[in-house]
Amino acid sequence: VYKFRALSRELKREVKRMDQAEKGFRTNDYFGNLARERRTEMSAQGTSSAGQVAVAHGEPLLLIDASAYIFRSYHALPPLHHSDGTPTGALHGMVKMLQRLLLGRLFRGERPRVVLVFDSKGPNFRHELYPEYKANRGPCPEDLIPQ
Repeated sequence: VYKFRALSRELKREVKRMDQAEKGFRTNDYFGNLARERRTEMSAQGTSSAGQVAVAHGEPLLLIDASAYIFRSYHALPPLHHSDGTPTGALHGMVKMLQRLLLGRLFRGERPRVVLVFDSKGPNFRHELYPEYKANRGPCPEDLIPQ
């Protein structure tokens, strides 16, 4: 009964969001003022003079720190393993977080552009700017490496 009620409430919220989207994407800004989100059409050419794809304003661009998602899910979940013994907990947790982030937007009719950003291996420009960058961080856990 409780699950049914929770699903019913969630369905009502989704229907309300979709109705609001059809009425013009009205949202409250930080100060509580009602603002109308402007959506513009893509140019007739579809590309700019630099050869980059033109994107309509209002399409969200999501930059996701994938390395942080992996570490967060690794430390948040119990150790999960595949049938052959390969650890999969961090990967499973990261996929679940991405699903939660993206599926809600897709159900609302948004078409988010997604960029997953991973840390590069070895020193980078931050080490040149600040020699003690990540100096207190320990080595990567052994069962996280194969994931």
